[in-house]
Formats: sequence, C-alpha cells, structure tokens
Amino acid sequence: MPKERLPCDVNGCERPRKGRRPYCYAHWARFVRHGDPGPAHIRKARYADNEKCSVPSCDDKPTRKGMCYHHYKKDYDRRKKNQTA
Repeated sequence: MPKERLPCDVNGCERPRKGRRPYCYAHWARFVRHGDPGPAHIRKARYADNEKCSVPSCDDKPTRKGMCYHHYKKDYDRRKKNQTA
C-alpha cells in the first residue's frame, strides 16, 4: 500500500509535497529561484465561465482576444498573410 503524501507547507496549498521536500513542485521551484516559496494563490481565470466568443453565432469559450481558438487562429493566419504580402 503506497504512503499518503503530505500536503505542501505553504498555508492554503493543497498540492502534495515533492519527495522529502517541504513544498510541492511549484513552491519548491519558486523557493529555489527566489529564496521564498511565495503565497498559495490560485490563478484567476482570464474569462468568466459564461462568456462566449466575440464572433456572432459562436457559443465557444474565448481563449484569446475575446475569440475562441478557432476564430483566433483564423484571424491570426489572415493577419500573418497580409503582413507578408
């Protein structure tokens, strides 16, 4: 039966520790880089759950610049083509 891994020592972080270290992987990497594990904050979502693509009649979630991946990629390719022409 495998051992249950202890949680990270940073208050509010629920991730499991990395090996014998007192922190999870993310906080350990931050500790090594900056000398401080930093806060246990959760990244804020860029778009709300109820937002939709800015292209009319598209109900997909936006990923960049208010558009879903499909419409963003289409727009990006169009702009790239116009720059090289």
